[in-house]
Amino acid sequence: MKRSFLSFLLLMFSLSSVFAAESPAEVATRFRKAWREMDFTTLRTLSTPVSADFIGELESAVKAMPNSEKIQQKDNLAVIEVEAPLIPLTFSTLYLEQIDGVWKVDLAAMAGDGDETKYAVLTPLPFCSTNLKQLWIWLMIYAQETDGIAPGKDGAAGLDELRKNDTMADPVLYHCPADASRTAAQPGEVIAEANCSYVYFGGMEFDKQPLPERMPILFDKPGIAHDEIVNVVFLDGHVEQVEGEFRSVVALIEKLIVRGELTGDQAKFLREKAAGADRRLKEEKGK
Repeated sequence: MKRSFLSFLLLMFSLSSVFAAESPAEVATRFRKAWREMDFTTLRTLSTPVSADFIGELESAVKAMPNSEKIQQKDNLAVIEVEAPLIPLTFSTLYLEQIDGVWKVDLAAMAGDGDETKYAVLTPLPFCSTNLKQLWIWLMIYAQETDGIAPGKDGAAGLDELRKNDTMADPVLYHCPADASRTAAQPGEVIAEANCSYVYFGGMEFDKQPLPERMPILFDKPGIAHDEIVNVVFLDGHVEQVEGEFRSVVALIEKLIVRGELTGDQAKFLREKAAGADRRLKEEKGK
């Protein structure tokens, strides 16, 4: 009986060692699966304790999403329009921290709700793209309360709406570490062009805008040192690193319009937004 009990203890110890010895890559694989399935129990298990609040907010947002389907059927044919999810399905970068020998996903930092700056040493280049992805998430959460519409003002003034209504108040998220010409705002300070590293196109509708995968909503300001790479997040949430030396917002947008084969109202909309962004940048430099 004693030998059986000792064998059981050894088995439990060996199993706990296996789980404790999971590598960052293995934890990341389990996390991505749980994220795709919106398995909040597993997400809490795999994430850092400080991520609990963000997971709770995310779970509430998912439960509040409408789950409607439009069905058209005739004879032996049917078309079902499924409403696009207002929650992102992937992250371009995962942050992990080892806590008591166990690797945990720092979801709070990934969402801009924690200390993401400590990871900049490991990931200096994609850090900006991660910031943009996080801001896109918070824009989506903001839009949950505004019929799917992002903050209406362009530029830093639009992003400051996230701060004013406490959707995302952390000033670090609005500033890229590679941006040597600007300094991040202090907690509680207004998000302005002088402390914001990104160009924002306001007023887009997440669930109604045609071709969201081709419509840029948020991207690096010209001149940020990324080795002639501009990080761009599109309305559908995916982030791209667009190569080129763009001295103006207009130059970048023209490339995206041509590449995306955008015409008519969409092209006009983007050109007007780009011209306005360049005017704000000129005013910023003149101060």
